[in-house]
Amino acid sequence: MLSLDQVQCPDPLMNVTVMDNTTGLTIPGARISLLLTGSQAGLSMAMQGPVLTTDLEGMAVLNPTINGNYSVKVEAENYTPREMPVQLACDPLDCTKCSLEVMVELEEAFCSHRTLKLIVRDSTNNTALEGTLVTIVKESHHGPNALGSFTVNEFG
Repeated sequence: MLSLDQVQCPDPLMNVTVMDNTTGLTIPGARISLLLTGSQAGLSMAMQGPVLTTDLEGMAVLNPTINGNYSVKVEAENYTPREMPVQLACDPLDCTKCSLEVMVELEEAFCSHRTLKLIVRDSTNNTALEGTLVTIVKESHHGPNALGSFTVNEFG
């Protein structure tokens, strides 16, 4: 009799760590779901296991069932949800190495129409420094990220 089942490792692990993309701090209480999107059997959109919640260290352990392509979906309060494609390719002849580390960085949700008004003036006479080039940089755990350069107008 011909079996169409895939040879698989009994306990593959997918260790997911969820972090804030600016501070690098882990996010406890994030909700993680795993969706099988494709395998040797073909395309799929099958939910794998229950929705899990990250622990106090921002970690959760998922147990995918077979080799294939997955989508890890992460949601957390005050953050923009994110989905990441992940491939699990365990060697059935060496299941001891069947563990995958997944780092997911979430962007904090901000008001969409927020602006920053910056006035540039000479400290000795309080006049606008027209023509001055100002560069805005956002610091994160990845290092500096330039957000743009702006020229000061006649109003400062």
